[in-house]
Amino acid sequence: MILNYFSQPDKTAIYTDGQTISYSELNHKTLDYTNTLRFYQLDEGSVVAIQLSSPLEFYFYLLACLELGLTACPIQADSNKDYLDTLLNIAQPELLITDSEIINNKTSSQNNHFRNSAALITFTSGTTGEPKAVCHSLNNLVNCSKSFIKHHNLNSDINMLSVMPHHYMAGILNTFLCPLIAGGSVTIKDSFSAKNATDVFNSLINTKANCLWLSPSMLILATKLLRNKETINALEEKQPIIFIGTAPLPEAAKDAFLKKCKTYVLESYGTSEQLFISSQTIEECEGNNVGSLLPEVKVEFSNDKEILANVPWEAIGYLNTQFLSQSTGDLGVFNSDKLNIIGRKKDIIIKGGVNISPRFLEEAVMKQNKVIDCAVIKSKHDFWGEVPVVFMITEEGFCLDKLISNIEKTIPKEIAPEKFILTENFPRTITGKVIKGELEKLLA
Repeated sequence: MILNYFSQPDKTAIYTDGQTISYSELNHKTLDYTNTLRFYQLDEGSVVAIQLSSPLEFYFYLLACLELGLTACPIQADSNKDYLDTLLNIAQPELLITDSEIINNKTSSQNNHFRNSAALITFTSGTTGEPKAVCHSLNNLVNCSKSFIKHHNLNSDINMLSVMPHHYMAGILNTFLCPLIAGGSVTIKDSFSAKNATDVFNSLINTKANCLWLSPSMLILATKLLRNKETINALEEKQPIIFIGTAPLPEAAKDAFLKKCKTYVLESYGTSEQLFISSQTIEECEGNNVGSLLPEVKVEFSNDKEILANVPWEAIGYLNTQFLSQSTGDLGVFNSDKLNIIGRKKDIIIKGGVNISPRFLEEAVMKQNKVIDCAVIKSKHDFWGEVPVVFMITEEGFCLDKLISNIEKTIPKEIAPEKFILTENFPRTITGKVIKGELEKLLA
């Protein structure tokens, strides 16, 4: 069994609108869904694609797949047809579960060469090409969860507000498996969006939840829209645990939330392949870092400072490519035993032989008045080869001339941005990560 249903059978495992589900009831629900799956006479390791809009039903099927030794493959419910066809062609599922029907495809070629060892297939964002299908074993998921729980001393008191997309790894590992493996609870709400951004902190206060996961873009937007004094005061009083992950958090955004709500956020770092690598504890939350390494994790750096992570829960491989390594693609350093992320290797801008970190420039721009969010990308240049260009989302009353003047005073001329471009929004992945390749195309 993945979860310990019987140590506290009457304790609430899941809260959702108008409904509570105890651990005993969750066990019965999981058994009901395993019986549904058994009807299709699937072999162990068979891929089951789950494309459901209901988070609750999605999680029931997910647990049932894990209990039966099937390979769950979550897919976003509203995926467009071309993208859906791409994912299904990669995963070759024997079963596709949708809101309207269950499609049995016993003639599938079963591309799963990790049959009998893969429990979960998730897809990378595919911002630079075809998405990679990352395979993790059940032991990977459980052991990583237990290590994160130990790192933060989490226990049955934890009640996680789940607003991450449920088909995404953060919605599975971070906000569902971790709290339940700790013996705690999950409060399921609609996935975060621009439409409900004003509600996320209200939900954190008005439910039994005491913990939350957000991406940086989610925190930035929710902080900007947070104006209710009662909610702000309640956050300061309640002091919930707020984890941040999936992308680098600008220091200015962290400071803005702390100033407004007197509440710290805890940054975490990981990848689709290595899962959790490091995470800030409450003692480490000050400063621009992503915390100390989780137990059992080891990190080295290449000559160009790329982070090489050795984790015991590394992915067992990809479905659609053979290459898997300890390389994370991120650049970093250690500072007092805490990991600092200094940039993304593929995003480094080389201007006349000088390496420029987009993250360094983004941090500088984010500290300027009336800047909501920004992204620094590389642009081709006839003389320098590459130069940095800044895309910005700003508030009403923003003054570009003043920002340029301030940047000139704080950034060396040889690495200063070549151009500043105002925009209303960024192309983003499902968790809010900026797709810089799309911005680069706008300059081509």
